[in-house]
Amino acid sequence: MDYQTRYIRYFLAVADTGSFSRAAEMLRVSQPALSLRIQIEEKRIGFLVFDRSRRGVMPTEQGKLLLTAFRELLACAERVEKLRGELCGAKARPIVVGVALGSDYPERARLFGAFAASFPSCPIEQQAGNTPIIIQRVLDGSLDIGVVLTPPDDRFDSIALRWLENDILLPAESPLAAEERIAPSRLQGLSLAGFPRERHPLLYDATIGALSRFGMEAIISPDYSASGLLAFAASNRMPLLGAHVRFSDDQLREAAMVRRALDLPPATALMLIRPLGIPSLTGDPLWRFARQRVQAGLD
Repeated sequence: MDYQTRYIRYFLAVADTGSFSRAAEMLRVSQPALSLRIQIEEKRIGFLVFDRSRRGVMPTEQGKLLLTAFRELLACAERVEKLRGELCGAKARPIVVGVALGSDYPERARLFGAFAASFPSCPIEQQAGNTPIIIQRVLDGSLDIGVVLTPPDDRFDSIALRWLENDILLPAESPLAAEERIAPSRLQGLSLAGFPRERHPLLYDATIGALSRFGMEAIISPDYSASGLLAFAASNRMPLLGAHVRFSDDQLREAAMVRRALDLPPATALMLIRPLGIPSLTGDPLWRFARQRVQAGLD
């Protein structure tokens, strides 16, 4: 482990576990040594990063800001180490692409198929996961490229394969279900099944945030997965935004929900992402191939 990032990992382990003892076990160090090191580093920093109480260990308000910066710094350090290995001629490996659940649009399959035909010696290894996990793994360098359904994010370079039209899922018995296209003003006063802003800030602002200006209130689902959101919306007979999640006709029929177009400008896209600044050399052939296809209008 790199000494320069060791103590950053200590802070993040405590933050993620909420416990010095669990963090020490995860890091394979003694709990007294970990506690002492955190205290020493807090003195160097100039403020308490953690608030210790009977309820557990929680970041202070200053600590929350510092921990966010620590995560970005650690992700950058890990990408640098990965790049160093690639430049040193490490053993060739597949291009590791993280694909967000629900991103299986035809454009993705066409891109991967065309790349495999053009570059048979550059295999792609796909790893599926939910969008926050894909984003974090792209940032920390464990994925070369991500395929997500999200608005553009200034931490990443991105290639939009397809802009997604906004739509909304409505209870079949809703009077609005008789309309083919819904104006946002028609949703005024209704509650919407949603997710907390901190989970997808840009997606939230581009969709739920946009509708809140028309007087629509988001009710947070206890389960933020696509199936959990649909079940919450169906059980409470409330609308659900559908641009960033995909459901089959059978799923909608079973939930007694219908899909209708929503008059909001497209804000989300099926896109490839990679970090700005330190891209993966291994993933570069796929990136350049995708860029050329999009510029040529092939996807």
